[in-house]
Amino acid sequence: MHISQSLLAISVFVGSAIYLAATGELRMELKQVGKRELRLEELQRRQALAAALEKGNLIEISDANPKLLAEPSTVSSAMTITGGATEKPLDIAQGGNLYHFADEELAAKATKDPSGALAKSISQAISRGGMKMADAELYTLIDKQRKRRRKSGSQYNSEGLDLLVGDIHHRPIIVLSFIAVTTLAACSFAWLNGQFNSGLMLMVSLFALSLTWVSRQRAKVHQLRLPDINGIEMPFFVTMGSLALIYLVGHFGPLGSKFNQLDLMVLTFGLLGLSLISLYGREDLPWRIPSAVEGIVTMLVISRLAGALLFNAVPFPFTVNLLDDSHGLIDWQLPWLFHEVTLLALVLVWEWIEGFRRTNSMPDHRGAAGRGSFALMVVMISAGPAGVMAGILCMKRSFNWKQPAGVALSVYAILGGLFAFLAWTEGDDFRVGLQWAIFTVGVVMLGAHVYTVFAEMPKWTTAWLWNAHIILPVGVFAVTGWSPWLVVCVLALSLATWVGGILQLRRGMRVMGALDLVLALCLALLILQDGILEPNMLLLMLVALGIELGIVAWLGTRHDMQLAQD
Repeated sequence: MHISQSLLAISVFVGSAIYLAATGELRMELKQVGKRELRLEELQRRQALAAALEKGNLIEISDANPKLLAEPSTVSSAMTITGGATEKPLDIAQGGNLYHFADEELAAKATKDPSGALAKSISQAISRGGMKMADAELYTLIDKQRKRRRKSGSQYNSEGLDLLVGDIHHRPIIVLSFIAVTTLAACSFAWLNGQFNSGLMLMVSLFALSLTWVSRQRAKVHQLRLPDINGIEMPFFVTMGSLALIYLVGHFGPLGSKFNQLDLMVLTFGLLGLSLISLYGREDLPWRIPSAVEGIVTMLVISRLAGALLFNAVPFPFTVNLLDDSHGLIDWQLPWLFHEVTLLALVLVWEWIEGFRRTNSMPDHRGAAGRGSFALMVVMISAGPAGVMAGILCMKRSFNWKQPAGVALSVYAILGGLFAFLAWTEGDDFRVGLQWAIFTVGVVMLGAHVYTVFAEMPKWTTAWLWNAHIILPVGVFAVTGWSPWLVVCVLALSLATWVGGILQLRRGMRVMGALDLVLALCLALLILQDGILEPNMLLLMLVALGIELGIVAWLGTRHDMQLAQD
């Protein structure tokens, strides 16, 4: 096919896609608008019914033929009769009560007595009001709004309308279909020749942006929003996923190379641009910005881990040297430098929006798990600097929110960021320094655990306990290797855990301390079999064991009554 014919076919495809995005979804938009209006009308009717039941005055809603009072096939209300061309009421409201009569004559007679005594004596039934009605659908809408509020703000500039109809969106089926078709075509070309990745991702981004912009404007005409995925409008999120998929397919192909990362720069730039455009014109930026930052980092993590684990198509985490010039400036250094600078900017934006939300007394939007997970994701794709900064800022905010789990995860993020610097160095100086840093952090974790035990801070004790059990043995092994010092380390952990369980009356910690003791004895037996145990180290191990058993026995005897109750 001649190039002019190809360009003409592409132009027709793009033009038809934009035209269908602008006009083809009108019926779906009107359907959603009708659904919104119908729900508002139904909820207003229920609110009126609830108010009438509470006041005991059902005459106010008798003309509405509510479903809760009559069958849909009934022509007139159950509390009125039709005589000829007029309807005469059989119910009279007096003194806050609603009196029901069998016929018109009794009702007319009762109206002559304003005191209500006659109506009370001759009425068939009395509704006194005070009835409360719970709307199950309203509780469902409240739960949906609570989930949406984690990722986005209120719609229609009203909390009430957002509660009632905030889950009704415009569904851009045509736009998503065109994006999917374009992505599949781009993946086919990327598989055949990975060198086309950069251009393909750029074309898909521009095409999807034009369709999404048209769809968003069409939704605004009817005061609708596009649906969200993790706080990002669906077409933008799908396009971001499409770019990551094209990037992976290009590197999986026969001509893909993990040392040619120019398309990584295009991927990072495309994700950044899509996120910025998705925030344009939004009024709930304090909710949307964290979601946009998370979306970029998530796509980069997926593309990095999937590419590394499948076919070794991209570099593994912690193996990227930004200063390596053996693979070229354009294909290696510039993409990774841009990638790292972007991660640093995203971490700073995350920190800024965290401070903004806290300053304006907004609730914590992610919690300890979300905050720690974000820092760890940055570490997985960073070459070092961004990971260290993410860990430090995560620790800062976790202390502000008093979240032990967040602080514990931030420690791993900082150590992981430092570990990534190993790819930058050739000598052993940094490696040795990192080993001693891990050992020092483990000792600090053990000391923090002991401090929280005696300071009666059980909320923090568990976090430091787990960190000490993971980091300290790793640090000891990194510094001393397979040696008796591992046994001394585990005995120290056993003592601290067991004592903490006794003083804080926590059975789980006492069991864990006992298991640590068993593990220490098993390690000692293995070391004895290897024949690497010196007499001095044997003496040290026995002294440590004796100290632990003596302290545990003394504390157990001293707190025997409390332990018996526990």
